[in-house]
Amino acid sequence: SVPAPGFPAGRQLSGYAVSQRAPANLFATDGTILMRSTDGGCSWRKAYELSGGPSAELPAAGTARIESIYLPINGRNVVLMISETIGPATRSHVVVSDDGGKTWSLGDAGLPPAGTPVHLAGPADGRIAYLRIDVAGAIDAVYASTDGGHSWEPRGRIPAEASGGSDLDVDPIEPQRVWVSGSRGLFRSSDGGRTFAAVEEFSETRSGPVDV
Repeated sequence: SVPAPGFPAGRQLSGYAVSQRAPANLFATDGTILMRSTDGGCSWRKAYELSGGPSAELPAAGTARIESIYLPINGRNVVLMISETIGPATRSHVVVSDDGGKTWSLGDAGLPPAGTPVHLAGPADGRIAYLRIDVAGAIDAVYASTDGGHSWEPRGRIPAEASGGSDLDVDPIEPQRVWVSGSRGLFRSSDGGRTFAAVEEFSETRSGPVDV
């Protein structure tokens, strides 16, 4: 196949996201570089790249990887979930753009110093975002942002019955309603991830992934 103009040749696509408001706008990544298209993928330009070396501001290529892209329907915010390997440990990072991918800032305030990022999701408006983090392989924690991904606060733990899963989804209209699933059921939070209750119809039943 022939790569689209502007898209780096020889790179393997690892993730993408499409704007719900303007489907011709999309982002794609190979884990190191984030590319943007405004014409449905016919042409591309670089929107973001992991730094080339150690930096106090942004995670560096080689030790870090862009894991997923979150595009709220507002069309302005772009939020990246990034994992960084530091020796035997993994750390979660968030990088945010408020102008559609033109400029970027680190959104790590409030995130734990160690933990593997599992899933990033949010409602349609982009004001609130949720991040699922596997802390030390033992705790699935939910962190929430109320400022579009610039800062975070711990909310609660995902039930043990849903541990080991990789999903988390948010009601697009009601941002306090969060869903997770796992090997032993489907669980819903109505208070922004602070507490979760089992959905009886799925008790002790493997379920997922979740889409709302």
